[in-house]
Amino acid sequence: MAYLTSWAADIILFILLATIVDLLLPQNTFKTYAKVVLSLLLVSILLSPVFQLFKLDANDLLENTAFGESSYEKEIEQTIKNRKKEIHAAQSAYISEQVAVQMKSQAEEELKNDGFVVKDLDVVIEGASEDERHIAHVQLLLSHDDDAISIEPVVVSLTEAEESQEVSTEVTNGIAKRFRELWQLEPSELSVEIVERDGVS
Repeated sequence: MAYLTSWAADIILFILLATIVDLLLPQNTFKTYAKVVLSLLLVSILLSPVFQLFKLDANDLLENTAFGESSYEKEIEQTIKNRKKEIHAAQSAYISEQVAVQMKSQAEEELKNDGFVVKDLDVVIEGASEDERHIAHVQLLLSHDDDAISIEPVVVSLTEAEESQEVSTEVTNGIAKRFRELWQLEPSELSVEIVERDGVS
């Protein structure tokens, strides 16, 4: 209410002042310009409540805008990071699959005369970028080739079973050594397992 009273008083005072100025100015072109200026001032006084109604604190406006932009930038940045991770994971999976196919083909070629077939081959590739990617581990699962082995019923004693286990370990180690040299891997980066036809190692 106090603001409206002040606003009405400003209008009355301005009209009185404008009337005095109008009476004091001589009749010429300058008086016309003065009337235009006074009219614009009167309009601004009349519209001052509207301006006051929509008045915003400039600092608050800047802070809100800056905060909004900052949040938006963080959201965009997080989206980009997530997208990069998804792309990297997809690339790693694709590369692992392609490398596994090539290595399996090499393994089958290497073992074709040894009575073994490649049952499964898994490759784990690590590295954030293309330059850093490397083979972290290879799991090679072999089984005896059914076509290359003739099965005959035999009676095996405990000593023979132990000897057979030792031979199997030697064969596994020999195969592992061959593939480590072929693929240039460290001992910890290659695991070879021979699975019997009934699924027992």
